[in-house]
Amino acid sequence: MSGFFFVAHDDRGTPLLHPDVARLGLGAAVIAELLMAGYVDIRNDTVVVETFGCPAEPVAATLMSRLLDERNAMPVRDWLAYLRDPGQPDGDIYDQVAQQMRRTGLIRAERAWSLRRSKLYPPVDQNRAAWSWARISGCLDRRENLGKKDTVLGGLILATDLHSRILLGSASSLESKLRHHISAAPEAVRELLRHAENAVSAAVSTVA
Repeated sequence: MSGFFFVAHDDRGTPLLHPDVARLGLGAAVIAELLMAGYVDIRNDTVVVETFGCPAEPVAATLMSRLLDERNAMPVRDWLAYLRDPGQPDGDIYDQVAQQMRRTGLIRAERAWSLRRSKLYPPVDQNRAAWSWARISGCLDRRENLGKKDTVLGGLILATDLHSRILLGSASSLESKLRHHISAAPEAVRELLRHAENAVSAAVSTVA
């Protein structure tokens, strides 16, 4: 989740994505965290609760609570639509993630001299913020395997079209390499990333 937040902002903390696209990326990142930790699974395009445990991180714990509140399993696309909504009961997912990262000392808030936004969130440590995409770029260049978290992050970078902005080299070549790694990911991860990409495409068509 923090990895996607970092790559979705420049080194001054300025967002690189439309707010709706950023929310979808962050929402998918939170679902991915629950998926990789074994709290949920994705089967037949539906998020299925696997355990009644509670994650330690507040944002993931909040979503887990919502999942447990639902009597029936809901499709991935419905959860992404829910998390895209800044007016949902738990609050804007972007603000939730930013607040969590501020509390853990990963970012700081600065006043933005812009009519479009009130705050910027520059990283406290520039090297740490850049490490995720630098690591992915390096693995792709060296033709090394990506770990689970980097595969998910790479997929979210593709889904939100960030690969054309933050990764070094040809965007089409990077896309091809990332899709190769994603094709080898577990089915649940592939389903989540596919739904995230579809949701972003739909969102872009409505805000364009």
